[in-house]
Amino acid sequence: MATVLKVAVPRNDMRSFFYSLLGYFLTPAGLLVMGALDSSLIFFLPLGIDFAVIVLSARQPHLFWLYALLATAGSALGAAVTFWIGRKVGEHGLGRLMKPARLKRVQNRVAGHAGFGVAVLGLIPPPFPFTAFVLASGAFGGHAWTFFTTMAAVRLVRFAAEGGLAA
Repeated sequence: MATVLKVAVPRNDMRSFFYSLLGYFLTPAGLLVMGALDSSLIFFLPLGIDFAVIVLSARQPHLFWLYALLATAGSALGAAVTFWIGRKVGEHGLGRLMKPARLKRVQNRVAGHAGFGVAVLGLIPPPFPFTAFVLASGAFGGHAWTFFTTMAAVRLVRFAAEGGLAA
């Protein structure tokens, strides 16, 4: 019979792991990565990017504008991947990813004016399902240039306001 070796992870090691992970996201490179992950289908941490912008701006007030730019760039990168996935799966594939009732509501808001819809939604902090609208904008054939220009401008305003207030 095989014996099972139990290894207990000390509580302090787990805490230090999470502190180091959090510490990474509270760097300029980590802010860029968190922005990209936050706007993608992979990762969701409500108010995570906002929290990182606020903490970094409070620590170094003279760089709040840089943190706003990095968060916006990361957000645009993550949204680009999500938009592209929406383009690839199309309207038919989107029906498999969302419930029909939710899909219909998203389609009504996105149809014809995806750029304006994303502008308003880009200002609203989580837990609003921003990623679903980015995905739907790609699936329903939204104009990419208008979409990304509007989204980046609105996100920059949001992150600059948060960073400026924290500074």
